[in-house]
Amino acid sequence: MSDPKVEAINHFFSAYAANDVKGMSAILAPGIEWNIPGHHPLSGTKRGLDEVVSFFDQLGKAAFQAEPVFLGRQC
Repeated sequence: MSDPKVEAINHFFSAYAANDVKGMSAILAPGIEWNIPGHHPLSGTKRGLDEVVSFFDQLGKAAFQAEPVFLGRQC
């Protein structure tokens, strides 16, 4: 039996890799707040789908590639 949280994470990153904004938005809550640490132009808290999707769009323009890493036990 797969974990629905792990499935959601995998779906999100698959959508991100495919530049599928609609797929990413289907996973994220409308009132999402995503915190990006650091002291750079992309750092800070992104509020709402538009800001979070825009953040990931900017990462894509910088050729950033994400790979999910799980720090827990999968059953």
